[in-house]
Amino acid sequence: MQGAAKAHLAHRQRRGTRRPLPQHPDAMPEPRLLRTVADLLMPRTCPGCGAVLAYGERDVCCLCLADLPLLTPGLWATDRRWGLFRELPHVRSIGALVRYHPGNVASRLVHSLKYHGRWQVGVVMGCLMSRLLGGKGLLEGADVVLPVPITWRRRWQRGFNQSEFIARGLCQTTGIAMRTDLLLRTRHTESQTHFPYAERAGRVEGSFSLAPGAALQLRGRTVVVLDDVMTSGSTMRAAAMALAAAECAAVRCVAWSWAG
Repeated sequence: MQGAAKAHLAHRQRRGTRRPLPQHPDAMPEPRLLRTVADLLMPRTCPGCGAVLAYGERDVCCLCLADLPLLTPGLWATDRRWGLFRELPHVRSIGALVRYHPGNVASRLVHSLKYHGRWQVGVVMGCLMSRLLGGKGLLEGADVVLPVPITWRRRWQRGFNQSEFIARGLCQTTGIAMRTDLLLRTRHTESQTHFPYAERAGRVEGSFSLAPGAALQLRGRTVVVLDDVMTSGSTMRAAAMALAAAECAAVRCVAWSWAG
């Protein structure tokens, strides 16, 4: 933990040495005077490091963007999570943009979105996914993105589904359709973080189902199932199992981050 704290401090100290960059080219420009006045009255801070955002930085500072621990397609192909999906022939690929470790930039962005209600960070995360995953076989040719649904109880507690905001950013920049009405969460389960990997698959199996008429709409389509964090892969596998009945052309299980 001391090492992580020192790295975080060094990150904060470097802010004065780098010129701010626009967060992403698809960001809508804001009127300069309006943004300047708003920042003077209520300065915006980066959810990744807590520093006040410089002019031209939108939602996440350029240093945090540069510090994202990116994953590569080579790591996707050899990851242990593939073992959960081998019996599901319709699942053609799995992958994630970044590696999640407690305290790193990727995890701080998730926490800011998920537990502090900064939904605009989720949109930024989705935009980054669309840019940085392009050409790597996860998004090309996709017809629809399905954010992994949460139960009504979890939505009531949190107020929103974080994966929907990530999907919104991804779909805004790729043009892929997003649907939140086709895949349903039908059974509430406790958080998987408290259970060993070996028990997780059984705990969430049967937690998802297709909405009436969804199989017909998804038949022959290439579907991206999207979540914020994939740890053991059990939740994503359960969602993919529900899609087997739809006879999709292909299912791709994609997450913002891989943990563990």
